[in-house]
Amino acid sequence: MSLTIHPDVKAKVDSKKWFYTDTVKEHFFSPKNIFVSDTEAEEYAKTADGIGMVGSPACLEGDTLVHVNFDLKKLKELTKDHKVLSHDGTYNKITKIYRPKYKGQLIKIKNQFGETMATEDHLIYAKQVPKTKTF
Repeated sequence: MSLTIHPDVKAKVDSKKWFYTDTVKEHFFSPKNIFVSDTEAEEYAKTADGIGMVGSPACLEGDTLVHVNFDLKKLKELTKDHKVLSHDGTYNKITKIYRPKYKGQLIKIKNQFGETMATEDHLIYAKQVPKTKTF
């Protein structure tokens, strides 16, 4: 599996202060251990020198609506019983919920469907990256 990241996205992320080492960032941008089943991941974990979590400390605001179990729900209402819609169009079960304290600036993203509040380092999946600086 190959992950292609648009150069503008990589440049934006690289310019931000990261909480992670260069090695962790390399694995983030060029993942090598992607598994198709829990069994495969469990087998790998038996000999791995370290196991990390998918994601980053970047977050969305609790009132953000997400597609859950073929419906919309606020993030702050989610439990492990829910399945959320992912970037590839499949619904995935929530395995862990993080509710970190955040004191930085939030960014408001508006489109025809409403608005989303996110930390400034939260990556947003886009089918097409606009050529302008505002979008």
